Amino acid sequence: MNFLWPQYLWIMLTVPLLPALYAWLLHRRGKPALRYSNLDVVREASSGRHWRRHVPPALLLIACSLHPAMRFYLDNWKSVKNKPNENQGRELLELHTVGRGAGYTEAMVKDSAKLLSGYTADWGTTFAVTYDPNKHTTGAVQVLDFTHPNASADGQAATLAYLKYLANHPATAKNLARKIATYFVRDDPSTVFRVNVGDINKCSAAGKGVCDCLADS
Repeated sequence: MNFLWPQYLWIMLTVPLLPALYAWLLHRRGKPALRYSNLDVVREASSGRHWRRHVPPALLLIACSLHPAMRFYLDNWKSVKNKPNENQGRELLELHTVGRGAGYTEAMVKDSAKLLSGYTADWGTTFAVTYDPNKHTTGAVQVLDFTHPNASADGQAATLAYLKYLANHPATAKNLARKIATYFVRDDPSTVFRVNVGDINKCSAAGKGVCDCLADS
């Protein structure tokens, strides 16, 4: 038997090492998201592990709410002065933070849209994202216990204050905890369980992640 390039036969010796290399690469990757079927699995997974530190709730909410993709997806780029698009303002309250049970009104949804107006983008051409004071709707606003004069055409400070308020609202913690418990545990987590994991802010202050809160509940 003759080989065209016998000097390269040594490369064949590396073939058995490929599965080991593949396994090593997978091990180096971040922990994948898992859908846990019960609390025992969560407790076992979090026990003795060093999880990545979580992002502060306010910073995460601000980053997501003002991200270009969110402006496009929930039509905030369509907002104009004195006629803000209400889509993102409504979803921010209902899905991303306090939830329907918080007791906000339709007028508060409109004020939420006012506070988000001005954050726009150039749809269909450059897709550049900007803050346009000429598209910001001014005027006093109230959403739950949050109030702001919102008198300046540059309403970015008012928007940030509003998002920080929502991120730290107790109803946001309970709403998100319920969603997490529903996803990781079961469709109808007990009331006791919800109360135990509901205060995400306390977990954050104690340096604990959501998985740790779930495991301790």
